[in-house]
Amino acid sequence: MIDVKELRMGNYVQNEKSALVQIDGRRIFDLWCKTGILRYNYIPLTEELLIKLGFEKLNGRHGEYFYHHVCTLFRVWTNDGVNFSAGRKDEESNDRQYNTYWIKHRINQVHDLQNLFYAITSSELIIK
Repeated sequence: MIDVKELRMGNYVQNEKSALVQIDGRRIFDLWCKTGILRYNYIPLTEELLIKLGFEKLNGRHGEYFYHHVCTLFRVWTNDGVNFSAGRKDEESNDRQYNTYWIKHRINQVHDLQNLFYAITSSELIIK
């Protein structure tokens, strides 16, 4: 069951037929009832969905990661293709002695990634 307080306009959820649905002004009214969300479920994050959301897969010093052209310092990592972490590097640095740090957060649903990405970049992630 989805907690309606976790969603915002533009988030993707899955309907009862497993189709991806984007929350818009018309659907927001369908979501709320006394017990929470009707007919919708979270969408588990996958590498395939990251690509559809506009991320590109690269190899870095510490393994594979995904980045988005809107903010190349915002990255998503996975070691097993199931559990993901996302975060933003504070700034680019080539000097390893004064290397920058990462702010990371565990993410396993598409709407969580959308919300974090929007909070950091003020840009929407759209499935293509």
